This record gives sequence, C-alpha cells and structure tokens, in this order.
Amino acid sequence: MKTRSILLIVTTALISGCSFNVEILTPAATQPVLQPANDTPIPELVSATPTPEVEIPITQFNEIRFTTDPVDAGNLYSFPNGTKQVFAIWNYQNMQEGMVVRREWYLDGQLWLDREEPWDFAKYGANGTIRDISIFDFDAGLPSGFYQLRMFVDGVPQPAGYVPNGQG
Repeated sequence: MKTRSILLIVTTALISGCSFNVEILTPAATQPVLQPANDTPIPELVSATPTPEVEIPITQFNEIRFTTDPVDAGNLYSFPNGTKQVFAIWNYQNMQEGMVVRREWYLDGQLWLDREEPWDFAKYGANGTIRDISIFDFDAGLPSGFYQLRMFVDGVPQPAGYVPNGQG
C-alpha cells in the first residue's frame, strides 16, 4: 500500500511538472517612413553582405636544376672550368599574363647578371617547365666560381628548389 502511494505521488508530480505554455509572437506592424519637408530623401539602409574570400593561387617556381643539356635535364651542381653554357631548368605554376620575372645570377657572391622581363604567357602558359633559360659564354667559356640564381615574380622572391649544403 505504501508503494502504491509513493508511485501515485511521483506520477502526479511528474505530470503536473511537465506542463508548459507556448506563445506565438507576431511581428509588430512596420511604421511608414516619413520624408522631411524639404524633400531630401533619406538614404536607405542597405545590409552589407561580406564579400566572399577569393583564394589567390600562389605563384611558384620549384625543383630547379642545372645542366648543360636542356633535354636530358640532369641535376648538376658543378661544371668543368670553361663550360660554354649552363641551363637553369625549373617547374612553375599559377603564372599569369602581365607578371614580371626577374633572375639574378651571382658569381662568388657578387651580382653578375640581372634579367627582368614580362612573363611570356603566350609561350609558356600558366604551368609547366622552363628549359630554355641559360647563362653562356660561347667564346671563352663561363668563368670558374660559385654561381647562385635568385628568382622573383612581381618582386616576390621564389624559393626555387634544392640547396646543397645550404650554399645555393
């Protein structure tokens, strides 16, 4: 009997405690906007929507390698004294019409050759491999020494590739 009383009290408490009211709100009527007496229009409030972020592809040169034969592009870091021509071959991506490419060649830490020119999009396109850029001296051969190539696209330095022993 005691169990039945407790069960009845718990059930009554649960049923009475679970009631709630739902109230539906209706929006208030909008008030008309009055124009001032001098007929100057009130500017409308326009809700600004955020401009979607556009992902700008990163222009990049990479996997640079040096060789004396642009077809069989080896990966050489030293050449015999008097070598006539050395090709710099690299992959590129996301290039666009109108970009400016600058190549700075250093010999023993000193600027030796500086080339800046607009990207030839008609010739190279947006992605691919450059095989026709070289330094040369067909008469006496290139001077011996330590060469470095630094490249820039629109003034932004390009990490061009592998650097043996951190020396360039």
